[in-house]
Amino acid sequence: MCTVTIIPIPPDPGAADEELAGYRLATNRDERRDRQAGQPPRVHRTDAGRALWPIDAQAGGTWVGVSDRGLSLAILSSAPPERPAPPAPERIISRGLIIPRLIDAATPEEFIDRLEAFPLDCFDCFHLVAVDHTGVINSSWDSRALRIARTELGPACYASSGLGDDRVRPRLRLFDEWRRRAPLTPELQDEFHGHAWPDRPEISVRMSREDALTVSTTVVEVRRKADAIDISMTYTAGTEQMNCALAGCEPGFVEKSGERT
Repeated sequence: MCTVTIIPIPPDPGAADEELAGYRLATNRDERRDRQAGQPPRVHRTDAGRALWPIDAQAGGTWVGVSDRGLSLAILSSAPPERPAPPAPERIISRGLIIPRLIDAATPEEFIDRLEAFPLDCFDCFHLVAVDHTGVINSSWDSRALRIARTELGPACYASSGLGDDRVRPRLRLFDEWRRRAPLTPELQDEFHGHAWPDRPEISVRMSREDALTVSTTVVEVRRKADAIDISMTYTAGTEQMNCALAGCEPGFVEKSGERT
């Protein structure tokens, strides 16, 4: 159960190269009230460099991450209308382990190739959203087939719910209403992720029901400059907020000693 939104970040006024823009990804994590609390994001070493992601303390994976190349991944559980039976308990693997395995992809094409080669039959249904400055990749696995769609970088919203993905379509309609009403700014994006209908808390963006609620919001900002990529992640859980960054990263950058944050 999650809500993920993406908005482009326009170039700074007077920028020499209008293509040197960026994006902002935000995700609400909705979880059972009795699930162990997540751990804030930190820098992780990957085979190709570094990445930021928070940790699911119960399963050891994550629901969102960003690499030093500026690739962000966010995963949502999925409950399609005709949901097949999940893998057998002895075979099932946590969906949160997918992002750490794919986050160091060098290009969108490599990400797709690696995802298509993944042993997906061990995972329950999911949506996996990948974004960088070139566009958005929306992939979905329904336990039978993997579907992948690529779009240009632009405002986008994805939502799921353990009650059934069709139940949270009002979140998508709300996002479209806001997008048509005014250009989506970081402030409006944050407001959207805090939105709750008084009479429909169970399907709200910031949801709450007897057994589950929105436990955290994570925001990734990636800003491309002429010679670097500035990457930051803000993690908010309850009244606690943590900010961390991969500052001045070059594509494929690997630091030889120590962590730079």
